[in-house]
Amino acid sequence: MLFYLMVFLLPFFAVSPWQKLFGVPVGFIYSGVVMLTLIGWLWEHRFRGLGRRIFGTPLMVGLLTFLLINLVSILLTGSYQKENLVRFLYLAFSISVFWLTTNAVQDRDTLFKALNLFIIGSFLASLYGIYETGGFLLGFDTGQEITWTVPRLYGTATEPQVFGNLLVAAITLAAGLFLVRGNSESHRYGVFLIFMILAMVMTFSAGGWVGVIIAVGLLLLVYKWLSLKRVFALLLMIGVVGLGVTAIDKYLYPGYLQGFPSLFVKFTDQSSQEAQGTHKLSAISREDRVWFRAAAWKMFEDNPVLGVGTGNFGYLYNQYRPGDAPEVDFVAKAHNQYLEILAETGVIGFGIFLVVVVQLIMVVWRGLLARDDRLLKMATWALLASLVGLGVHGYAFGILVHNYIWVILGLTCAAAKLPLAEGEGYSFENRYSYRLVNPDGRS
Repeated sequence: MLFYLMVFLLPFFAVSPWQKLFGVPVGFIYSGVVMLTLIGWLWEHRFRGLGRRIFGTPLMVGLLTFLLINLVSILLTGSYQKENLVRFLYLAFSISVFWLTTNAVQDRDTLFKALNLFIIGSFLASLYGIYETGGFLLGFDTGQEITWTVPRLYGTATEPQVFGNLLVAAITLAAGLFLVRGNSESHRYGVFLIFMILAMVMTFSAGGWVGVIIAVGLLLLVYKWLSLKRVFALLLMIGVVGLGVTAIDKYLYPGYLQGFPSLFVKFTDQSSQEAQGTHKLSAISREDRVWFRAAAWKMFEDNPVLGVGTGNFGYLYNQYRPGDAPEVDFVAKAHNQYLEILAETGVIGFGIFLVVVVQLIMVVWRGLLARDDRLLKMATWALLASLVGLGVHGYAFGILVHNYIWVILGLTCAAAKLPLAEGEGYSFENRYSYRLVNPDGRS
């Protein structure tokens, strides 16, 4: 039960863990749930075969090596600031969450319950975001503030792009369960999808949009169990959401659609924004991201082997920023996960990161090539597609610092390594799952 609670709380406590609940950062509360789950699992198994479970878990050797390189990069650069320690400890915590997730899922029932609980939690978090932003558009005091050209949906996060990143995974997984032929519970996922798609659009997270389009597009390409009727239903949902956003612009908040071209604004210059009669852009602009990436590449060129040290990008940005970039008075983020790894851990750290990616592909591919169990293949493809979407968003976003990604990674490895049932017609029914029916009517 603690594991299910851990998964369900991801969209609430693991999106922006620095937010507070009853004066306590929710990250500490969630970490407590994770640690209780881990201790409970270890106690239940009486620590039997712990070494074998650690090093026998797919990806663990690569991830532990990556963790070691992050520590070495800090020690060799002599940087011992708070950010260094926090980033290293959080990476260690995230790897433990991945390991716990992979080992906690030992059968289909657990896997599909976890998938459904994550989707349901994301749906509820989306409803909250729609209430908060939609209520503001209707003129109610919901606590929403305009910090951009138009109100953006934050959901349970502190940044729209963070919540959009969560929805990349949630929408992809829900679409995977909705589109498959023979799913008697598809109407439920259809309801989840339409609200989560609306929430995604209202985040105005362009990177999230691209990530989810590529992820769902991948499912459409590889799924052998597609229901064409549900593909058209999904397209219809997107059309309905588009009409809803157009209605917001026409009746509730004139100028709402101007948020779309603002995504591609080049500068965050206050005077130019005021001249257009809009609010000052406080989000990172396209030009800012170009400067951050240029600085990251320069850091790598100066320190190609082990980088500048994990957590040091923000501290060193002003020193490495391009000549036309202004100095910043905050700890900058690279807004590109891959360049950040390259800058902070060098070619060794980035190389090990690529090894982990290759390990993941091999694990998933072996699972997909195993006996023809379409139930597990469907789940595995949906999980892999969600990781692809998150990885695409990682080009403009830091993805490894969010705990839900490590849970999705753990579920993917678990799905790929689960023992397969004999025959194609395996079915199971419980509160959170459904029945797959073969074309000849057999369950």
